[in-house]
Amino acid sequence: ELLSNAEEATKNGFLRNSRVRFYSEETMIFDHKSNGDDVFFVIDGQVRVNVYAMSGRWITYELLSVGSMFGEISALDHSPRTASVVAERDSWLASISGADFRSLVSKDTTIRGRVFARLTTEIRQLMESLFEYHALNVKGRVYSHLIRLADASNSRKVLISDRDMASRVGTTRENVTRVYTHLRKSEVIERQGRSVLITDLDRLRQLVLESEFS
Repeated sequence: ELLSNAEEATKNGFLRNSRVRFYSEETMIFDHKSNGDDVFFVIDGQVRVNVYAMSGRWITYELLSVGSMFGEISALDHSPRTASVVAERDSWLASISGADFRSLVSKDTTIRGRVFARLTTEIRQLMESLFEYHALNVKGRVYSHLIRLADASNSRKVLISDRDMASRVGTTRENVTRVYTHLRKSEVIERQGRSVLITDLDRLRQLVLESEFS
């Protein structure tokens, strides 16, 4: 995604400097607050971005699939990692050093614009999540995240495990199961294995409003 429509010289430079490695499922790619400034790109598979609480429970920020980039914040500000990244399933990743990444950003205005756009999107998402934690109860956070996933994929069928949903909204798997049961009985969703099919998106949006703390 970062290199789409980039000049051939830019692509060739990236290929010369990149390293490709296989990570099996649940392998730690780098840990929260660790040093290192390599930037990674998902060639195949999927990775999970986590932060671990003092209790050991992890909170998932996002799942990144083919074409995604991660690790760029440490490359840009020379600070420790802001999160842990783990292979969600068997994955092939490419990586380049922080120095090579900074060189790409400084020399290619298109790539620089894409990096800034990604960082802006992340800030917006974090602000939305912060608002939801303060304004919505657990049900509302589940509803809102289902809508966000549907909007992002442009599909009413979203793939997310109960474990990941619980981590994303800051609750337990049992609470997620209870919320899904209520939504199924209300004919708002259907469960299809690990997927959730939203059958009444308008009603789900209304339920978010009804979940705001008074």
